[in-house]
Amino acid sequence: MPNFELAVLYELSSQELFASNAALFGALKAKVSRIFAARRVVLEISGHEIFHWGFGQQRLSLGHSLSSSHAVYEKVLGQEQELGRFWLEKTEPFKDFELRLLDIYCRQLERGLYAIKANQELVSANTRFREMIEHAPMLAIHGFDSDGRILYWNRTAEKLYGFSKEEVLGYKVTAERMGYALHRQFQQVLRNPPAAGEEQAWEGVVPNRLGQQKTVLSFVLPVGGLQQTNEYLRMDVDISQNKRMEQELTFTSSHDQLTGLFNRNCFEQEMIRLEKTGIRCEGVIVCDLDGLKLVNDTMGHQTGDNLLIAAANILQRLFRSSDIVARVGGDEFAILLPAGGRADVVAAAMRIKEKVAYHNRTSPDLPLSLSVGFALREKPDQRISDLFTEADNNMSREKLHRSQSNRSSVVQTLAKALEARDFITEGHADRLESRVIDVARELGFSEHRLSDLRLLAKFHDIGKVGIKDQILFKPAKLSAEEMAEMRQHCAIGYRIAQASPDLVPIADWIYKHHEWWDGSGYPLGLAGESIPLECRILAIADAFDAMVSDRPYRKGLPQKHAVEELYRCAGSQFDPELVPVFVQTVETNHQAKVLFFDGFKKAD
Repeated sequence: MPNFELAVLYELSSQELFASNAALFGALKAKVSRIFAARRVVLEISGHEIFHWGFGQQRLSLGHSLSSSHAVYEKVLGQEQELGRFWLEKTEPFKDFELRLLDIYCRQLERGLYAIKANQELVSANTRFREMIEHAPMLAIHGFDSDGRILYWNRTAEKLYGFSKEEVLGYKVTAERMGYALHRQFQQVLRNPPAAGEEQAWEGVVPNRLGQQKTVLSFVLPVGGLQQTNEYLRMDVDISQNKRMEQELTFTSSHDQLTGLFNRNCFEQEMIRLEKTGIRCEGVIVCDLDGLKLVNDTMGHQTGDNLLIAAANILQRLFRSSDIVARVGGDEFAILLPAGGRADVVAAAMRIKEKVAYHNRTSPDLPLSLSVGFALREKPDQRISDLFTEADNNMSREKLHRSQSNRSSVVQTLAKALEARDFITEGHADRLESRVIDVARELGFSEHRLSDLRLLAKFHDIGKVGIKDQILFKPAKLSAEEMAEMRQHCAIGYRIAQASPDLVPIADWIYKHHEWWDGSGYPLGLAGESIPLECRILAIADAFDAMVSDRPYRKGLPQKHAVEELYRCAGSQFDPELVPVFVQTVETNHQAKVLFFDGFKKAD
């Protein structure tokens, strides 16, 4: 091979790598114009772009058909896949060695185009990867080198830690710049970095710029640097909310949702744990909230819940953190005392009663009543579960002994609650009692029967404590649904009375005090003398007092008009034989008052 051909071959084979197709074409046209005396040159990159030289103002497009009257060399580039097309024109015909050299050069050209394409794909993938990292919604991603200098910091990292890119890029993570906790974590990674192909993962708590504690799940991966500098990519996932939910679930599984005390399951697990670990439990206390069902049935579950919370607060404040205070039933609490002696158990039971009494003095609106029982360890091998059973039995005995006073206390409390709510009928019970007693005396009632009638006058509407205020005090006419609920107060009152020994004798009257003479009343639709006499007397007196009493939305009727209304409803709403008796007592009392005031004026 001639020396000239060898020199040209060497030059064509030593083609450098180019960053772009344009740069490659610039070198190409310089070589072929000098070596082959090329007149025009075209390099078409398949589907992307076209480069040309020697065509003057003519603009070529992709796929342009080329023709020439001169010598032309044309080559499709690419073996496995088409890279493009190389076209060269010269004035003189090609010599054989030129064609051989051009074939060799085209193979070199293919390698150059492959390298550029691979580099472009790598750059594109890197760009897409960076975009993905930058906008990753759940990953706080940041890169750093072996000196702890921040190289990358995405948007989620900005939000999580509160530092912008401008504040951290190029800077080392120092305690002064980003806080002690974050600095300490970075130092731990740098002291023991992950090896190539490995990763480090851990869960920890780090504060953000505002001092808020963030629980993160962190991964650190080694990344090869361009200048052989060790670099690392750290990805943090904020799992603070997951941790809170996990803690809430853990709390819910072991605690009562209403009171915040330990629940029955946790209480039983603690008994098992104490038994297994051999920790002595010298005693168990069991408390029961008296009258809870009655309060729930009459005043609603919200009031009952308030009672439970108040009882729980008393117990929680009384005992040490080492004691186990739990709500073990709907109205039952239990306390394990693993620390202290037998005397401490007895003293604790007494303190419960003292604190309940104090609560009732300071919160008289709805006082608590707790039955308390306890059991002391008598034998070294006595099981805690047996102590609990014994304490529960002792509590039940105390509850039985105190049952009458407990129920009476709850009923009196409900009566006070009704009086406090029923502000529009101030003095109503006293006036009603006076009117029904006057009629009953005319009918010859015994003193015992008069006593029961006084109770009826006072407690006949006690069931209204279980009716919503928006219905009880609604100024407009009640809807059918509201009226149906209002009528439930008879049944509610009956249940309350049945729960109190003092009111049991009048429970039936409370249930039937809204029955009408003609059978159109409620709740049973009784008629005539099947309605208890006491209820018939109360119905007349109650209606009369309602008519003559002032209300916020109207003045009371004159007594004359109220009497006329009683006679009009005699035989339908009222017992026709009782109406004249009632009217007579009213008029007698009225005349007595007139004579009293006349005498008072004359004396004056």
